[in-house]
Amino acid sequence: MSFLKQTWKTLNLSLKNTILTVSMNRPKANAMSIELLDELIQVFNQTSVEQDIRGVLLRSDLKY
Repeated sequence: MSFLKQTWKTLNLSLKNTILTVSMNRPKANAMSIELLDELIQVFNQTSVEQDIRGVLLRSDLKY
């Protein structure tokens, strides 16, 4: 699970009790950047092959 230790520009990741929390680190806006979408695709692709992750919680980490 090296992707958990990787530094992401638009995401914060944490794993607790087999649940991966993916927090989108974005300013308050109703838009997603290409960079954010690319990072989400990478995380979900890597998560899909992990046996130790049973669920994913996707949330916003609003910065005002």
